[in-house]
Formats: sequence, C-alpha cells, structure tokens
Amino acid sequence: MNKRYRNVTRAAAPRERAASKALADKIDRQERDSIVAAARRAKARCAMLRQAVRTLKSERQRMGLSLADVAARSGIDKAALSRLETALNVNPKIDTLLRYAAALGVELSLTVRRAA
Repeated sequence: MNKRYRNVTRAAAPRERAASKALADKIDRQERDSIVAAARRAKARCAMLRQAVRTLKSERQRMGLSLADVAARSGIDKAALSRLETALNVNPKIDTLLRYAAALGVELSLTVRRAA
C-alpha cells in the first residue's frame, strides 16, 4: 500500500516567532560566553608562556650570551630562538623551552594546581 503525504506548512504565530527568537538569542549568548571564556583561558596560558620566555631572554642577556651562543648550546635554530623571543612563536613546545633553559643552565618548572 503506497500512501502519499503532503507537506503542510503554516506561518508561525507571533508568539511562536517570539519564543523561537528568544531561544536563538539564549543559545547565542551561551555560545558567546563559552567562546569568551575559552579565549580568556588561552590568553592566560599564553601570558604564562610569554613570561617564561621573557625570563629566559633576560637570563640570556644577563649572561652576555647571543642567540647564536644559545643556538649552539641548545641545538635550536637561531631564527627559531629569535621568533620565540619576539613573540612570533606564540605557542612554543615545552621541549623547546626546556632546551632553552638547559642551555642557560637554569631550570624551567611548571606548577600544577586546582583551577580557581
């Protein structure tokens, strides 16, 4: 038995349209808040990394070492070190930071704690 169905559409009533818009606005606000929170967390992580790099750079300069000196000691390309110090590499690998620190004879430490 083959039944045929016909799609029937009707215009939404003003109350239905308002409810639909309110729901869409609520979802948009929740998504926006979620995106903003994620961006703030990422910015905080980047700030911690940037501070570590600034400290390493200060230590390098205090020791009177050039980028070429650190490159030779660490095995990290001089251009890569320059990008790291000038914030062109905003997401360095932890291994890179550890090698940089070892080349300076300092220790890089990370702290783990419960989120606030």
